[in-house]
Amino acid sequence: STLGFVTTGAAAFIGEHSYSTAATPIAVGRPDDSDLEYAKAFGLEIARKISLKSLSAIDTTKIIDEESPAEYLANFKSFVADYMRSQKESPRKLVPEVNTAICNTCGICLSVCPTEAIANDCATIDSSKCIKCCACVKSCPEGARSLSSPFAPVLSANFSLRKSPIMKV
Repeated sequence: STLGFVTTGAAAFIGEHSYSTAATPIAVGRPDDSDLEYAKAFGLEIARKISLKSLSAIDTTKIIDEESPAEYLANFKSFVADYMRSQKESPRKLVPEVNTAICNTCGICLSVCPTEAIANDCATIDSSKCIKCCACVKSCPEGARSLSSPFAPVLSANFSLRKSPIMKV
């Protein structure tokens, strides 16, 4: 334990990938009802442990994720290596694009950006701050924002198998 804290439970839940689109679906609709039931069960188990004051520490290194097929991991690693070799600039400069013809500067993108990378004009994005989370893309009511990530197609093609949430309490 650190500073008196004890890790009594840990979980990993599935959510739709930020790069997911209709053309490159990645965990669309997640979390779904099954995931939410799992999360509820996790919360109830943690509440039970707290109420019993049985706050024994768990070993989080024993939490094992479902393995993706080796072929899919190899495909992705190969794609990334080839992509990085072919780039003159770092992919960190890749940021969402804004269609200023349909952007109404409502500011929703500003309010959801966790790194404050978007300027008040809603069109200027600081690439050194943008973490490519796509919160601005997903929340834009006009559909004026998009991110064409070169990684989306390969992620969609190789990681579309359903994974289950995991927990340890």
